[in-house]
Amino acid sequence: MKVNKYLPHVLVLPEDDANRELANGFLLDPYLSIWKIQVLEEVGGWRNVLDHFLSHHVVEMGIFPGRFMVLLIDFDGRKERLQYGKERIPNHLTDQRAPSICQGENPQSPDRSSLHPRRLERTGSPQAHPRLLRNHRSETGA
Repeated sequence: MKVNKYLPHVLVLPEDDANRELANGFLLDPYLSIWKIQVLEEVGGWRNVLDHFLSHHVVEMGIFPGRFMVLLIDFDGRKERLQYGKERIPNHLTDQRAPSICQGENPQSPDRSSLHPRRLERTGSPQAHPRLLRNHRSETGA
């Protein structure tokens, strides 16, 4: 589902299919407005996420001030990737608009028990941006 780019919204750019599936799981939260968040197609690799963000989304973030980005990357145990990613983010994006680079355990790992929804709830729940992502039905009590 496409977001309205003229209203505040979040785009999630996943590294691979496993990360895309993980992001799509968040869309099942009944308090999340699916009109304000869109999970994009995976781009195939953590460097490709950064390259795609820089080549396609940086300019659009300047055009649409309500756009927020989540770059969803599993680091495969290499913590230096986070620093590398942060260094590639352009300086003109303020702290409030800088894309979130989500790190976590590899969703492709054989032990996916660490990805239990309750654990994800604490780290990546819609409460991070409650006004941006709140479902309008929950505001009216319907």
